[in-house]
Parts: sequence; structure tokens; C-alpha cells
Amino acid sequence: MHPGMPIAIITALFLFAPDVIHSEAPAKNNPLLILHYPLITNRPKGRAVTKANFINQMEMFKSSGYVSVGLEDVLDFYYRNKPLPEKAVLITFAGGRKNLLYAGPVLKKLGLRAAVFLNIQAMKKANHSEVSWHDALAMEKTKSWDLAISAKTEDEAIESKRYLEKRFKALAASALSQRAMVRLPIAAAVSRPYGIGIEKIKTGGYLVSFINTHSDGYNTSETSPYNLNMIIVSADWDGKGLLYFLDNAASRQGQYIDDFSKPSNQSDWLNTYGLAFVKDGKLNLRAGPFKNGAEAWLAGTRNWSDCGISAEFRIRRGRQFWIYARYKDNQNYIRFGQDDGIFYLQQRLKGGKVSGIKSGVLTTAGAAFNKVKLIVKGSYCLAYLDGKRLFRQPLSIDASLDYGKIGLSAWDSSPGLAHCQIDAIEAGELKGAQSDYPDLTAEAVEDIRKIMAGAKISPSLQSSFYYFEDNKDRAVMKWQERFKYNLSPQLALEPSYARAILKGEGMSKIGENEYSLSAYYKEGFTSLRLAYFYRDFSSANEAHNFLADLKFPLLFIDSVNFISSYENIETAKAVQAKAKMFRNSVALYKDLPYNFRLYGRFQHAGYNDDNERNTVKAELYYLLFKKPDISVGYEFTYDNTKFSSSNYYSPDNLIMNQAGLRLKESFFKHRLSCDIGYGLGYATEEGAEGRTVHSAGGNLRYRLTAKAELFASLNLSRTPTYASRSIQAGLKYRF
Repeated sequence: MHPGMPIAIITALFLFAPDVIHSEAPAKNNPLLILHYPLITNRPKGRAVTKANFINQMEMFKSSGYVSVGLEDVLDFYYRNKPLPEKAVLITFAGGRKNLLYAGPVLKKLGLRAAVFLNIQAMKKANHSEVSWHDALAMEKTKSWDLAISAKTEDEAIESKRYLEKRFKALAASALSQRAMVRLPIAAAVSRPYGIGIEKIKTGGYLVSFINTHSDGYNTSETSPYNLNMIIVSADWDGKGLLYFLDNAASRQGQYIDDFSKPSNQSDWLNTYGLAFVKDGKLNLRAGPFKNGAEAWLAGTRNWSDCGISAEFRIRRGRQFWIYARYKDNQNYIRFGQDDGIFYLQQRLKGGKVSGIKSGVLTTAGAAFNKVKLIVKGSYCLAYLDGKRLFRQPLSIDASLDYGKIGLSAWDSSPGLAHCQIDAIEAGELKGAQSDYPDLTAEAVEDIRKIMAGAKISPSLQSSFYYFEDNKDRAVMKWQERFKYNLSPQLALEPSYARAILKGEGMSKIGENEYSLSAYYKEGFTSLRLAYFYRDFSSANEAHNFLADLKFPLLFIDSVNFISSYENIETAKAVQAKAKMFRNSVALYKDLPYNFRLYGRFQHAGYNDDNERNTVKAELYYLLFKKPDISVGYEFTYDNTKFSSSNYYSPDNLIMNQAGLRLKESFFKHRLSCDIGYGLGYATEEGAEGRTVHSAGGNLRYRLTAKAELFASLNLSRTPTYASRSIQAGLKYRF
């Protein structure tokens, strides 16, 4: 940073008149990249970028289609829902006068825009190395610069803003008196409870802030406008190096593989502490003078969730080497590596200490290169050492570690000692279906399969209550106990017992005992469930029922689901009439471009009274926001039976069209999660006068402990001739 400024700082930018801002959900679309130049010089000097290098960078920046945006564009993006252009970049400078002299003419010539931080305290003292009041006045009138405030504390920032407004009182009608920037020490955001510094900035009238510590300069609509990310431009980057970083940060996805066999400035690995450089075909992490370690972060991975990373490493000097996943900050991460010959898998949550998940002896520590591999998916992770899986089953991690960067670090308690060499790195973002990442190796797909199977590794016991009723005076009450036991990561068995009471129109109650056994098999993204049910209906009859459920991805379809079943219809009247149904269905699901989701289902059912029923359903939903997950969509349903039956619901040429809204969100550090939907529409059915239809439903889950959770669901629906209501609640425990 500029001389005199703290090395580790948060930079908070730009005041725009709050009374004209109307906050809306931020626009999605294109990301925002932010570059910061501490100093432009005529000759090489420390971390400063030379004028010749800066000219080369900006010329290639312009010719490659990148667009410089102003501070007002940033506010429009976060508060007015206005999308950014493709390849949008905010360029910022420290308030040194050399930056104005060397960078100003280049920006003006190329038609680029930038923002500069004014150090008001230095300007008061007429510090000639800083931008002067005369310079600020001239810059404010140009189309190349946005002005801002630089300060070391929140109070200094607010005072500087007031002083600036007073100093430029004659410009009250100009934009300058309505906007400002501020720079804060890292302690304001990290050393104190989260939100104190931010709230004070909000009180002072500021709307956005920027952080450059552990940052890769990558921002999306989901990034908090008070914690936007900057990257300090390296003095070693020429124009190609800058573009290499921008391209990586803007479009990082899929797989990253590097054996460091080709010379490179490694601008895709962002060095934020110590030294990171390539030498002799190795990526070296080395502590600089008076530093305890070194860190490097893979550009464009800030918002990665499910991911995998592997590295071949050797510690030359020092104690520790780590690979990080889901690194949000130094208070929130999961990591795998070694400390003085012992390997550890650890996690840390904000406000807490580093907690070890597993550990063991690293038998070849320091003697040769070891290969470590960490895969994180959902709430589970796998760790490998030299190709061997370290733990018998996937290990549970805290659900609040839901996204973050990928990184590397080396450390030792003695300054200047830590030095680690990395021979090869592979990293990848993992998604929900195999079709989403066809380029993964067979080994990676196998690892993901183990992760996905890991969600069912621990035996579980579930106890629940279910109640159903409809407008035909039919009702079902059921109490059920399920125990699920895993014979292997692929195969599980689930016996269950249920006691039910069935009631029908003009019928006495019928009691039912149900015994069942289900077998689950999962191989990669293919799953199979086979189930047998024995039902003993008191004073009625007994029944033997079967179910087969097969689910798998197919070509460009994310999932295909086949269900075939033979079952008794659970109403009192149907039981007494011995009504049974043979059901076959196929359902397709696909994630489409531009945040669309498509679901379709066809079902054919036959009854032992020679009736038949065909059902067609199609849903098209659009994802409005990711945080929270809100979707809107359209649903079409066609449902028809050959003839009406008094024993069970039998629609007569029912056609429904509905518009729907769905919300999925979690609260209290992911302890409470909800999935709620509502649909309203128009329908026609033979012999019915009603036209309005609706459906509403929701699921709630609350995690009591790491092993126990409560769940509840409620569903309501109405068609022109039929209405039903159901509720379920229970407790699930994993051993």
C-alpha cells in the first residue's frame, strides 16, 4: 500500500446521497473485479508498478475487452439492481501524487475510469507526496477519476468526510459533496465482533466498503457491499500477467491442473503473505524476513462450495503445510495437512478455536514428496494421503462452512524459517450431477461417489407422526419407526414398523399394522430402492405390497427416476373394498441455462377394479436469487381416470395451470432450514364448477445437535372437486 498506510487494511469506499438510493435485491449476471495500485513509479521500487508496466497493462486491458467502471456503477449494481457490463473492473489507486501524475494521462488517453483514495489528514498538513486540494478539485471535474476518502479508523473516516464537505462547501451542488470513500484498519472487521465497524460506517452514511486482505478481487451480487474484495496488482505483472489474473478470476471453473513445468508468473495463485514463486519446476511457499509463513490462494475460487484439491508437497524447513477449502477468512475454514510429522484434518468456525476432526502419523514427513488430497461435498469430507483414504468413512463437518476459497500455506513459529515445495496441484469445483463435470477423472468421480454415499454411512433412527384428511371425510393417522443400517457405503437396509388408523365416509375406523423392509443401493449417481410391505388390516384383510425406485443421470438429463409399485390404497373404504393399485412412473429433471430448472413426470396407474389413471406434470422454474434461494415458475398438470370411483380419488379430465413461488433458506448458522412453496392457478374438470386451484406446502428441519434433528412438513391442495391436508412431524437421530 501507499507509504504510511497499514499493511493489512480494509478499504471502504464511496458515499452516494443515501436519500436517493433505493435498495433492491442486487442484480446478478456479471461479476465485479477490483484492482488496487498502491504506487506507480518511473523506476522499479519494491511493490510499486512502473509507469511502463502500467501503460502495457492498461493497453492490453482495453484491447482485451475489459471495461473500467466507476463507483456509481458499483452502487447501481448493489442498490439499484442494474447489471454490470461484461468484464467489469473497478480500478483503484492510493492517494499518492505520483499515481495522479503517471496514471492520469494513461487513463485519459484510453478513456478509462478509476478511483483514488484521498488522505485527508495528509492533505491538511500539505504533504507534497499526497494529492493536494488543487489536484482533487481538478480531478473531480474530469471523467477519469472518482474521489474518495482514506482513513485509519471509523472515527477518522467520518471526521474526514465532514471536513471534506466543509472544505468544498462551494461545491455543494456537485457530486463531490455527495460521495466519499474510507479506509479502515483490519482490526475493525476481524479483531472485534463482526458488524461493529460496519454499523459505524453505515451510521456515517457510507454504503460500500472494500477488503484487500486474503482477497482475490472477485465479487458477485452475493458479496456484501460492505466487504467487497480487492486485489493488489503485483509489481511483477506485465500486461499478459494482468490479463491472466483477470481471465482466471472472472471465469474460474471446472478443473485447474499445474505441474509448474512451464515458466509462469503464477498470477492465478494470489500471494497474500510471505513469498510464493516458481523455481526448478516447483511452486515454493517461503516465509520472508520477519514472517512466520507464506500463503497463496487460487483466483476465482472465493465462492466455491463443493470442491476438491490435491497437492504433492515437501517441507524443506519449518513445521506446517496446509491445503485449505471453503476458506472465508482466518476464522472460518476447513484444512488438511501436516504439523511436525503429524497429519491433521481440522476446521474452524467464527468465534471458536481450531478443532481437529482426525489426525495420524505422517510416516514419510520430510523424506520425500507426499501427496495430500481433500474433497468437500455438502456436510462431509474425505482426506487421502499418498493415494490411500485415511478414514474409514466420510467425516462430518459443520454446515456453516458452506463456501470459500481454495488455498495453500506453510508456517513455522520461528520467523523466516518456513519453506515448502509443491510439485503438482489439481483443483476442481464439484457439482451435484456427474453430467455437470464430465471432464473429471474416474478417480475424482469415485471420490465424489464416496462422499455422496457418506451421507448414509451412520445408522439412523427416525420416529414420526403423520396425519391426512380430505374433503371426502377420509382420514389417516400413522405412527412410524424406521431404522436404517448401512452394510457398506453403497448398500443400506431399512426395516420399519407403523401403526395406522384409517377412517372413511360412513365407515368405522380400521386399524393397520405395517411391517416393511427396504434395501438401498447407490453407485455413483445411480440409486436403487427395493421395498416389501406387509400390512395387517384388522377386521379387513392382509396385503403384500412391493416398490421399486430407480434413479440415474442420462445423457443431458441430470436425473431420470423410474418408480414401479403394487400397493393397497390407504382409505378405510378402499381397504374394505380390497382396492389395489399398480403404478408406473418416469420423471425427468434438468438444470437449464440462465438459472432455469425443468421437471417433468408421466404416471400410469391401473386398479384391480379395471380403472386406469394417467397423470402428466411439467414444471419450469426460474431461480431469482441464490441468497436466499427464491424461485418462480409455472406448473401444468393433466390428470384423468377412466371412470370415477367412490373408494379413492379419481379425477375426471382435470387440467390445471399454476404459477408458483418457492423459498429455500437456512438460519441460525444452518441449524434451521426451510423449503416453502405456494402455487395459485386456474383449472377445469368435468362436472365441476370451481376454477381456482392452489397448493401450499413447506418443510422445516432443525438441527438440535450434530446427531439429532427435528423435522416437520405441512401440505395443502385444492382442485375443482378435491381438497386435502396433511401434516408430518418427527425426530431423526444418527448414531
